[in-house]
Amino acid sequence: MSFPVLICDDSALARKQMARSLPATLNPDITFAIHGKNALEELAQKEFKLMFLDLTMPEMDGFETLENMQRLGNKTPVVVVSGDIQPKAKERVFALGAKAFIQKPIAKDELKNALKELIEPEPRPLIITPSVIELPILRRRDIYMEVANVSIGRAADALARHFDVFVQLPLPNVNIFEVSELHMALRDLASHDNVSGVCQGFCGEGIAGEALVILSDSSVSDLKKLMKVPADSEELEELELLMDISNILVGSFLNGLGEQSEVRFF
Repeated sequence: MSFPVLICDDSALARKQMARSLPATLNPDITFAIHGKNALEELAQKEFKLMFLDLTMPEMDGFETLENMQRLGNKTPVVVVSGDIQPKAKERVFALGAKAFIQKPIAKDELKNALKELIEPEPRPLIITPSVIELPILRRRDIYMEVANVSIGRAADALARHFDVFVQLPLPNVNIFEVSELHMALRDLASHDNVSGVCQGFCGEGIAGEALVILSDSSVSDLKKLMKVPADSEELEELELLMDISNILVGSFLNGLGEQSEVRFF
């Protein structure tokens, strides 16, 4: 007997990883959804015994999806699988009825423990005919986007813990730039007086690059309030604040990137 499972994630790579991580003994009958609205449509049409839900998605994110499931009285057990690992994000999803939280990239031990708690063991036949799963086709950009998404989650978590706030995570926008396009973009940024930027180089195992953190003046003002720095502080104090924030963001992002690619960056 198959076990109906709904996997909701806008990343094709994440959906594929999640599907492959499920144990064959579960004999999962998997349905994919690419955002919250799509998931609610699937839940309205079919009964699922378990749902895996990402938080950062277009159309409708994971928080809104959980809110709508509560409003509709849908009792499908939900396991949140997300790169957004902020403490306040975890508190929020559990308050909205999620049964477990697994951080990306998914670890099979964590998944196994979650399944053990949520699924009652059933007597199963010795021979199981596995369900045919049509896995999503991956493009290179899908892989880059998911890796960036997980790394951004690490950076947001570091920032959230540092300031004790909830950081709203954006959807990553991954593009390949020609050198000339990058020069144009940087020249355009340099012409604006209302933004500040910090550039930080990194390298590791044959990979070298530059990370650029850009903050608007309004963001700098908000950071000053959080750090209790006077609004009329000197330029040197403001520069130190920008450097500190840049180190937190870039360092955490590179740690997340390094974990996934098994590269240590310096």
